Amino acid sequence: MGEEELEELRNKKIKERLLQYQQAREIELKKKIALRYVVDGDAYERLMNVRLANPVLYDQVVTMLLYLQQNGQIKGKVSDAQLKEILAKLTARKEPEIEIKRK
Repeated sequence: MGEEELEELRNKKIKERLLQYQQAREIELKKKIALRYVVDGDAYERLMNVRLANPVLYDQVVTMLLYLQQNGQIKGKVSDAQLKEILAKLTARKEPEIEIKRK
């Protein structure tokens, strides 16, 4: 490959990554705007803290809240206390049961 071809490939990859980054930012912005209608101020702040601490949990909660809101299962805004309950349910771990069998 020539220098020009390599430079062309580099530029193409840079453009693709930039496009992916812009699309991800746009999706995140749309989520934040939609969340403003679904949760109250304190709950929104808590979600932003969750986003920093645990991005996977944040995505799960936001997806669930937006889905429930679109299906009409959420009436009004979700309060901070309700959000705490949701987070507790999603992060609850089941303790493994240990069985001891004697012979």
